[in-house]
Amino acid sequence: MTYKRVSILTLLIALLLLTFEAEAQIFKRQEGGGFLSIFKKEKKTEQPVIDIHTLTIDENKNLHQVQSPIARKKIKEYMVNEQKRLLKVKNISAVKLERDGEILKAVLPMEKLFLPNGVTLWNRAEMMLRPFVKYFEQKGLFHILIVTHSDNTGSIDYNLTLTSSRAEAILQWFLAEGADKAKVVTYAMGGEEPLNKNRTMSERAQNRRAEIYIIPGEEMIRQAQRGKLDIK
Repeated sequence: MTYKRVSILTLLIALLLLTFEAEAQIFKRQEGGGFLSIFKKEKKTEQPVIDIHTLTIDENKNLHQVQSPIARKKIKEYMVNEQKRLLKVKNISAVKLERDGEILKAVLPMEKLFLPNGVTLWNRAEMMLRPFVKYFEQKGLFHILIVTHSDNTGSIDYNLTLTSSRAEAILQWFLAEGADKAKVVTYAMGGEEPLNKNRTMSERAQNRRAEIYIIPGEEMIRQAQRGKLDIK
């Protein structure tokens, strides 16, 4: 009786080993499955790529929120230093921090970029645009918004066309300097968002402006979470 029990147990072990070996051979020929699939690690599902060109200005400004206190502190420190740097650039009329210091917004007067009603950048416009080149030389660290405005003189359609052409001219200058088109978005606002009431020449001049937003990208946030930004 004992001999029979040992023989049956030996047979069961042999069958189990043969099954295991057969599964192993199948696993070698395929990517996995069957009994051995339990040993495979599940693949992480990739996050969908967001096309920033389909987003509104506010959606782009709220993209890539910084959650880590360490990252937030490092990014704010960087943006404050950049604000000081850009304020020294001649003819840039304002440089502001938004989203609690994580986003940089520079305001450039149209009179210093284009001739009246013109859509071709002046040569001297380079002096104002050159300081922004560093933001697209650092691949993946930022995405950039170009938002152009006019005063209320002229029709709505004319002002939209004018600001659209001017936004495109600034974009093309950035692209010629190495910007990644996937990381730069343009918005033509016409005269819909004035800073002042358009009552005087001075007020209208202030309304004619280009706003450039520098927004942290995923790579910048990853670096900041490690406590160090690798930015030239």
